Amino acid sequence: MRRLAASLTVLGFLVLAGRADDQPKKSSVYDDVPAAKSSPVFDALKKEFTQARAKHARELKEAQKAVGGAKTDAEKQEAQQHLGDVTKDLPGPKYAARFLEFAETHAKDPMAFDAAVMAFRYSARPATRDNTLGKALAYLQDNYASKPQIKQVVRTFEASKGPAGEALLREVLAKNPDHRIQGHACKALLAVTTRTGEKDRLEKLLKGKYADLFPDLSEGKPVPEIAAKNVHDKDVKLSDFRGKVVVLDIWATWCPHCRAMIPHERAMVERLKDKPFAIVSISMDTQKETLTDFLATTKMPWPQWWVGDHSELAEDWNIEYFPTVFVIDARGVIRHQGLIGDDLEKAVIELLKGMEKKKGK
Repeated sequence: MRRLAASLTVLGFLVLAGRADDQPKKSSVYDDVPAAKSSPVFDALKKEFTQARAKHARELKEAQKAVGGAKTDAEKQEAQQHLGDVTKDLPGPKYAARFLEFAETHAKDPMAFDAAVMAFRYSARPATRDNTLGKALAYLQDNYASKPQIKQVVRTFEASKGPAGEALLREVLAKNPDHRIQGHACKALLAVTTRTGEKDRLEKLLKGKYADLFPDLSEGKPVPEIAAKNVHDKDVKLSDFRGKVVVLDIWATWCPHCRAMIPHERAMVERLKDKPFAIVSISMDTQKETLTDFLATTKMPWPQWWVGDHSELAEDWNIEYFPTVFVIDARGVIRHQGLIGDDLEKAVIELLKGMEKKKGK
């Protein structure tokens, strides 16, 4: 399975962005990208950063190649030392300070928030009062805690943000008017707070005021309703499949592990075509056209839904991996999670056998 991170990324609250900024991207549903706007100064800085990352990636590749090509112990030692130096010399922390400077000196620029988020993502960890990450968190707290944009920051939290991060989350929880953002701030704060008494209070809030945002997806619990659109733009609901064993497959076309499942899913659908069984695939591709183009060349003869990459489903169900697979029985109860291949089919067949036994009584 591929993990979903950076971006934004992000609930089990890990930060999928802001880590080793030059490593290959993970399959993350939280890979948010700043909204497309226009600011010449910011655009130039972002372009420079992109070029610096590309240069660093080339240097890293060359350094790795040099280690592999070393012929003597001395050459290998020297190459390994150089590789270590290159690995540590990430452009992210250097540019994070410049992004923060842009945000602070261009507070009214439409890209000020995006610049602050870039500083937040690429700063060195952990946060302190005086380093770039600590200052970025303070800037976001002072300027955006009550605004809708802060949602993408709240969704990408981890413990390494330190006291400055906790302060931002408390401010968002107290002052942001959006119920959903409050709930995610509450959940993120619960994951990082070091205050014992606060943990108890936050747990009560999650189970009470914000219970509607975070359904219990444990095995044995009723699956929450999902309302979406299929690829033909028709309204669909998960409850429409009540009475059938359902494999709910949450995926994206760019996920190699998801694509690898398709032949077996196709075979399952054929083998069980006369049984009360269905696969429902929910795509989180950014654009619906990406899904429809894929389906035009890849046979997937079962219900195909699309919700996009920043849907409430991704947030509320805390989708961190593709594929995310649930097996749901005919009563709408979650029976298994994370099964694929033969294990998945065996679980489905057992549930179908159980239905047949009950029917024969």
